[in-house]
Amino acid sequence: MIVWNWLLKKQKRWSERLLNRTMKRYFTHLIFILACLGSQVSPAQHAPKLSKAARVYMLYVAPGPDMYAVYGHSALWVSDEIGNVNDVYDYGVFDFESPHFYTNFLMGNMRYNRTKRDINSFLMPFYIQERPVSAKQIFLDSIAKQRLFDFLWNNAQPGHDTYHYDFVKDNCATQLKHLIDSASYGQIKWNYYSDRQCLRTLLYEDMESMYWTKLGYGLLLGAGADTLLDHTMENFLPQYLFRNLGNAGYRNSDLSGPNEPVLNVTPTWVIEDIWYGSPAVVFGLILLGMLALVYWLKIPKAVDVVWFLVIGILGCIIFFMSNFTAHHVMKHNWNLLWTHPFFLIWPFLLGFLHKKGVRRFGQLLCFGLIIAVAAYPVLPQTLPPESVLINTTSLILITYRMYPRFYQKIKQWRK
Repeated sequence: MIVWNWLLKKQKRWSERLLNRTMKRYFTHLIFILACLGSQVSPAQHAPKLSKAARVYMLYVAPGPDMYAVYGHSALWVSDEIGNVNDVYDYGVFDFESPHFYTNFLMGNMRYNRTKRDINSFLMPFYIQERPVSAKQIFLDSIAKQRLFDFLWNNAQPGHDTYHYDFVKDNCATQLKHLIDSASYGQIKWNYYSDRQCLRTLLYEDMESMYWTKLGYGLLLGAGADTLLDHTMENFLPQYLFRNLGNAGYRNSDLSGPNEPVLNVTPTWVIEDIWYGSPAVVFGLILLGMLALVYWLKIPKAVDVVWFLVIGILGCIIFFMSNFTAHHVMKHNWNLLWTHPFFLIWPFLLGFLHKKGVRRFGQLLCFGLIIAVAAYPVLPQTLPPESVLINTTSLILITYRMYPRFYQKIKQWRK
């Protein structure tokens, strides 16, 4: 009996200890879960409430002298004197000092910032750069206006203030159009009066006298740049978004008002290359120089080495950008017919032209050049016009080494 009572006491004590340990463990877990939930459901910061007098403007910044500013810029300006709101929401900000900036830029993995600034801070850089700024007031109802402001305000908060930049599909203009459409629950009717255009045509519009820049775009853009875009896609250019905003309707009325000048400055700079320094003139003179050497003198081998090393390096760049980066507009680039990495090999084979394999290799190089020249009008991609001059020069240099007897006959005709 004594032993039995002792066992009962021990069992009771063990049960109490086990219960205490279990309760303590679950209580600790419960506190942890509540703490986590509390951090998530704690009162969040919300965008200020706009008054009925609040106004929303689309801002358009004219193009600038820098390469990244060729197509202008877009931003949204929210002004509410009663609510003490006077901020510009800018979705086109990048930082040169960010980690791996140039690598990300090259690979197409850029992160852009969504920033909020007061109107004066926004305008100051454009005043210095002498870039005029215009505005259109957007006539949304108070609910849609507040919803748009909520989007803008929340996107400017830490953790939401960056996005993956894509030059065509996701930039400072397309982001703003998407927010305006979302805020209005898709009730905006966009009217497009221009004919459908391809990406290449749109990009070339502001490059009439920027000859070398236009050539650079022509080399890097692939075949996809020549397909006709849907009208909605042309809004990736700030000037088109600004123009189309003026043609859009909202609830049986105009979505926006007339253009209003916000910053009046007169640019003193001019984006223009001299015509006699354009690629067409430069490569035309090089071609004439090669013909003159063929007819009157002879072409030094140093010319072949320099020419094909440059063409080969350019081909490496185009091949890399077309196949190993996220730039979708550079895919399937037909410029690789006439500028590709294999041209780097040719200067080192000039002393072995008597070998059959080397001659076959040279013939393949010529075959690609001939296609690029002969099929220029019918290729699925618009090649730069200067490529015809470059290809002809390359053909002369290769055939001059492979078929010297033919060029000797040309000199005999001169005599």
